[in-house]
Amino acid sequence: RGSFNVNHNLGFQRSNSDGAFSIPFSGSPEGEWGPANNDIRHRLNVGINSQALKNLNVFINANMSSASPYTIRTGKDDNGDLVFNDRPAGVGRNTERGARQINGNANASYTISFGKRKVQVPPGIMVMGGPAGVVSVNTVGGGEQPRYRISFNVGVQNIANRVNRTGYNGTMTSPFFRLPTGVGQPRKVEMGIGFSF
Repeated sequence: RGSFNVNHNLGFQRSNSDGAFSIPFSGSPEGEWGPANNDIRHRLNVGINSQALKNLNVFINANMSSASPYTIRTGKDDNGDLVFNDRPAGVGRNTERGARQINGNANASYTISFGKRKVQVPPGIMVMGGPAGVVSVNTVGGGEQPRYRISFNVGVQNIANRVNRTGYNGTMTSPFFRLPTGVGQPRKVEMGIGFSF
């Protein structure tokens, strides 16, 4: 028993402003048209769920997104408008790209059932939460069902501990020019125990 799913999104977003309070460098919004800040071309998600072993539910997913844009700026007030958002001549807004993001997560849940209910229950679906925001879903048949359930959960985010670089600096006068200023979440392991009755 198991499932496999793949989802791919192809997106294009353009805008002429970085926000409501952003001042256009060119003096007119018409000269600011370019990729939006969240113009991420590709987003791919792959997920595998398996219940091949009794009482054990395993979910693994991997997601990837292409690089987001950023703008090259001189770091100076070249046009004398007292706003330091000037770009080099001929360079548009959000013309550069940072680094793609790749991440993998996994969740495993093992359930032990015991005891007997005094009253039989109708068929239904049982949903139990686990680490890393992942839930396990199981069908429950009618008739006599166990009264108590204990689940042991393990969740891992960023399995490979990949360094996903973010916040690329586009200011030419900065010592961090074209370098990332942040990273995504490192590997994180969560363990938990759930009890239902």
